[in-house]
Amino acid sequence: LDELLERGHVRRPFIGVAVQPVALSASVTKQHQLESDGGLLIVSIADSSPADKAGILLGDVLLEANGQALAQAGDLLDALSGVASGGSVLLKVLRGGTIKTVSVTPADRGEEE
Repeated sequence: LDELLERGHVRRPFIGVAVQPVALSASVTKQHQLESDGGLLIVSIADSSPADKAGILLGDVLLEANGQALAQAGDLLDALSGVASGGSVLLKVLRGGTIKTVSVTPADRGEEE
């Protein structure tokens, strides 16, 4: 309610990706000492979106957002909603067998429409 009164709308942060839940193999989970055996596979990236600008690639698997495990698409939405306007989210990404950390600054969906 405070956000609606202050801004005139509810902020809907996004990074411009479509994801699909995936299970990670036991060997990957063990090799990287992951607490969860799942993640979110990047299946689509919007051109010039925050994720595109940050270097997220098709086929990357998102494991965490600001330390929060990502197993379902709703987990990513929850993590993004907790980011202050203009702030960034640190994503733990599995790419080609290597874990990377990528910083992404979500946009307000209203700014992009």
